[in-house]
Amino acid sequence: MINLLKPFDIKQPKVRLGPKNFGAHEHGDGGYVTNENIIKESVALFTYGVANDIRYEEEYARVYNKPGFLYDFTVSQPAAPAPGLIFKQEGLGIGVDKCKDFLDHYKENNIKGDVLLKIDIEGAEYDYFTSVDIKAVADVTTGIVLEVHNVHDPKYRDQLVTVLNKLKPYYFLTHIHGNNWGGTFDLIERINDSKFTGYSLPVVMEFTFVNKRYANVAIPDNQKYPIAGLDMPNNADRPDTNLDFLNDIEA
Repeated sequence: MINLLKPFDIKQPKVRLGPKNFGAHEHGDGGYVTNENIIKESVALFTYGVANDIRYEEEYARVYNKPGFLYDFTVSQPAAPAPGLIFKQEGLGIGVDKCKDFLDHYKENNIKGDVLLKIDIEGAEYDYFTSVDIKAVADVTTGIVLEVHNVHDPKYRDQLVTVLNKLKPYYFLTHIHGNNWGGTFDLIERINDSKFTGYSLPVVMEFTFVNKRYANVAIPDNQKYPIAGLDMPNNADRPDTNLDFLNDIEA
């Protein structure tokens, strides 16, 4: 699995949407780092799993003057939570109660053009991505911002490998961040018949994927993660998660 976590540098600047400073209600949770070209090239944002924090979505709508469609069946939000944003009490899933496929929501809203897809659905991401037609998703998205959960559990870790391999033909992984609310775990992997190696990995990870149609170049990214000035700890009372293991990976 480790080799699938190596990010690529596509030579496009990154921006952080959402919280940027510590203070009252200011922590890193709810903020994500995204290559700005996939924001600018998107015609709208589709977000799944908004809970009670929509600062990323608010900044997207305000700064880039584009609409955002917010979905979450676990909470009740106003019909218009902020200018440019529309909320619907439905979730993301295929054949799941109170949920629909993103592709259905895309069609329902009569969207013309590529959108940015953002997903944080507390573990349900695995079932969705293993079921969905990834090529059809890639045909209408500039990129995907995705939080994955329970990576310490071998069952979910195997599903994550399946998801990453399914995304790989269509997207470059361009950013990774460990959500420090989830802590870390030790992963031991076999190198050969007599040698093993170990890494400390985040239990919860945040990924940014850029559609390959929006990347003219992609080289292994060997900078230090987390990136100072962009990444923030999700829990301000704990240090951000160290991802130095990324520089041990050969893409």
